[in-house]
Amino acid sequence: MTDAPPSPRPLVAALGRYTPGRATEGMVKLSSNESPFPPSRRVRDRVAQAIEHCHRYPPHRSTDLIDLISRHVSTTKTLFSPDQVAVSNGSAAILRHLFEAFVEPGGKVVVGWRSFEVYPVFAGLCAAQLVRVPLDHDMFDVGAIIAAVGPTTSLVLLTSPNNPTGSVIGHDALVALLEAVPPTCLVVIDNAYAEFDCNVDTCRPFELVASHPNLFVVRTLSKAYALAGLRLGYGVGHPEVVTAIEACRTPFEVSGVALAAGVAALEAPSEALPQINRTILERHRCLRALWQEGIGVGASQGNFLWLSAGRLTARFQERLFADGYLVREFAGEGLRVSLGTPDENDGWLRSIKAVWSDARLPRHDPALLANAGALEQPTLQTQRASYSLSLWDEHPGALD
Repeated sequence: MTDAPPSPRPLVAALGRYTPGRATEGMVKLSSNESPFPPSRRVRDRVAQAIEHCHRYPPHRSTDLIDLISRHVSTTKTLFSPDQVAVSNGSAAILRHLFEAFVEPGGKVVVGWRSFEVYPVFAGLCAAQLVRVPLDHDMFDVGAIIAAVGPTTSLVLLTSPNNPTGSVIGHDALVALLEAVPPTCLVVIDNAYAEFDCNVDTCRPFELVASHPNLFVVRTLSKAYALAGLRLGYGVGHPEVVTAIEACRTPFEVSGVALAAGVAALEAPSEALPQINRTILERHRCLRALWQEGIGVGASQGNFLWLSAGRLTARFQERLFADGYLVREFAGEGLRVSLGTPDENDGWLRSIKAVWSDARLPRHDPALLANAGALEQPTLQTQRASYSLSLWDEHPGALD
């Protein structure tokens, strides 16, 4: 007789843990890339109706939602059928199922890094080798990613816009990647923040699915459609990839309430546009406010900004916390600040400016930053220029 429980598998015991953004009562939470605005009235009304039926199991594979998604992502040039769509409880669940379905123990998974922190967890569960290709000035180095792909690479996973940096992959770079990797390698574009992406050169992965059966695109309704608390994501690609995902799904994986909310949201996707545009305008306003002070910040294309503070990260995080703001800290690398309401954004901007002044950090020419950012029509060239000016601890004379 023993008081000790059974031991988990060694690889589970050794796994890192995904750390969610902190939430503390009385503080402003800007740590999880949530929408600061609630979903549309249509969605909220449909959720209320769905609760009345929560004693029944939902559809295992909701044809209503899947039909809407297939039409939502289709264009006049690229049409998708329902058998090309998978749905799960959040885009992270789709990603996990892709690991389960395609990654063998000992296989290689290539990611640009830093990126979404759940990728190493999923790779560890599969006993896979995770190859982290370092970002170049917070942007993907697609040439280095291609060079990292070998005969045992089963999955290449790239996030565009990237979480946490907000940088994007260019369309030509994605085409080059797809042409370079073997057809046995699945290329996954985690496109969770696509609705906030204004970069004219950004990748358009749905245009490439028909000609590349090894390409799969993952999206979510958590961010732009404000359904983070209901967990609803989807993926689009070749029907055989969808079939593999379906084999890994648990029964009734998505709740009936979430399915109802997704149907309501995609019946009238234009109802989310005002909130998406408000977030983009706030992003532009916050960038300009920092640039006007000579503070370099890359022109993020997500619903957040990346503050590349490096070894100064703790100093900024401590001031933000003291002023009542919870952000996502990556020790020794930087801070990701989710965009909130205008008042919330004004508050954390004051905190950043105060630390910058207190630390007597050098400032860029505001005109140089504005030209590099080119907010109204950003390109890969201007985004790269803005990120090259945003490495705070590379400033000459930066103080610890």
